[in-house]
Amino acid sequence: MLSRFSWGLAIVIAAVASSARAEILFLDNFDSTSDASAYGDYGLNQELDVRQSGTAGQIQYVKPTVAQSRFNAKVNDAAHPGLLSFILDTDWQAGSRYLDHDFGVNVKVSATIQPNTNTAGTGWTALAMLTSSNNPSYKEIPYCGDVGAAIQLVPNGTWWAFSNGGNFASGNVTTATTYDVTMQVTNTGSGNVLNAWIGDTQIVTDYVLSGAAATRTVNYVGMGGMMRAGSSFGGTQFATFDNLKVETASAVPEPGTLALLAAGLIGLVAYAWRKR
Repeated sequence: MLSRFSWGLAIVIAAVASSARAEILFLDNFDSTSDASAYGDYGLNQELDVRQSGTAGQIQYVKPTVAQSRFNAKVNDAAHPGLLSFILDTDWQAGSRYLDHDFGVNVKVSATIQPNTNTAGTGWTALAMLTSSNNPSYKEIPYCGDVGAAIQLVPNGTWWAFSNGGNFASGNVTTATTYDVTMQVTNTGSGNVLNAWIGDTQIVTDYVLSGAAATRTVNYVGMGGMMRAGSSFGGTQFATFDNLKVETASAVPEPGTLALLAAGLIGLVAYAWRKR
């Protein structure tokens, strides 16, 4: 028979495990069976039943109303199989695509990103969480006023963090070909807080969001980039995204979890008192 100590410890462990569980709302691995050229939309919203999973169901991507004439988003392009790629052949352009779904607050968004291959210092790639609309009017996604949080990257590992259209932090991580970017927005009871990571490195810690992002319970997900292409910039430029995922996150334990934790702690205290 288990002792009171064992029961108390088991309950505490169960409570901690309960609070740590995350529900996968959405995952797109971009592994289509057909080449992007087979579709008029370059495969962006094709074969969603093959690529996507999660409790939120299949979700389409939308293109902003602002002009992006030379900026193409392709899924499973021949040159970039199993990826979402932003491709630009000539001139320069910024563009973005958004998931047409409100994931609400207390969510974590992640993706594996290969930033814009332009090394001339004029391009970037970004992952963003929008607090009001999935169709902003401005094509440079980090600078949109309704973006609650965005992480902007360039190939050498330099990053910038944005909120409400403004940059509030920057830094560098070790240069790599691809970067695993994660953002988490949680409500602490007094407002929304942002944490962000690139790989295992936490780049934003408990940043209290302000302005429109402080209390809103709306979160759309967007991806974007700025590119310069052509002979002066090494030809065609591209950036890629893989394994775009949205999952639940909780900064404050749920009441049921707190009750479990309290019961376990009471058991441990009772055991300690009896052993005196």
